[in-house]
Amino acid sequence: MTSRFVSTTDGLRLAVHESGNPAGPPVVAVHGFPDNHHVWDGVVGVLGDRYRVIRYDVRGAGESDKPTGRRAYRQEQLTADLLAVIDAVSPDEPVHLLGHDWGSLQSWDAVSDPAHARRFASFTSISGPSLVYAGRWIRSRGQLGAKARQL
Repeated sequence: MTSRFVSTTDGLRLAVHESGNPAGPPVVAVHGFPDNHHVWDGVVGVLGDRYRVIRYDVRGAGESDKPTGRRAYRQEQLTADLLAVIDAVSPDEPVHLLGHDWGSLQSWDAVSDPAHARRFASFTSISGPSLVYAGRWIRSRGQLGAKARQL
């Protein structure tokens, strides 16, 4: 495993850890709360022979900087963090993105923006719906009570 820090647009440092096949297609894994990059250790064991697995500690977690105040955790900044990591680890090749829990929630913004489409080969969301799409689904007509129970 190799580790380094990537700087964010607001000057923080994110801890980035790379494992697996250095020549393989890049997979970027974004953990949820209150986890850190270690939540993906088992995935490295399964995918590492074929893929370059990149895991990073999101802001406020693990070895990454921990800003104070809610403003530092706005969705726009979380998207910028993900893009900074991708720019650093795979500037010329799209990545396969894995997101779990809050890592998945914060990743939807980047993958659903057409301006960033070339950066992603695929997106696998584990237990993290898009808040935009979930909101649309809840607000759609009919069966609101059943939808609330399912949510």
